[in-house]
Amino acid sequence: MRRALHSGAGLPIAGILLLIRFASPAEAQAERKRTQEEAALRAVELWGTASPVDAHPYLTAKSVQAHGVCVYGDTLLVPMRTAFGALVNVQRINADGDKRFMPGGRVTG
Repeated sequence: MRRALHSGAGLPIAGILLLIRFASPAEAQAERKRTQEEAALRAVELWGTASPVDAHPYLTAKSVQAHGVCVYGDTLLVPMRTAFGALVNVQRINADGDKRFMPGGRVTG
């Protein structure tokens, strides 16, 4: 097996899979950045087609107001932004409370 596998201890599964697939950690990091950028573009596109919302079944169930969220069809969209305001991902929440981020996108920091 590859030497990079042993250094993957403690990494999330996606990080380990990137280390397996690429020859070096630098290549894995470049691939992760590329997929995150692609997901950010999809998030921006989705956000651009969404509509502002005042109420949604999920928000009602949680007894919270809509602040900075939108809706696309029946799906609530919660933006994930950098400290500088750049949209990097969108969390999609359906009426039942199922939550999903854009595949391949950033989910932290």
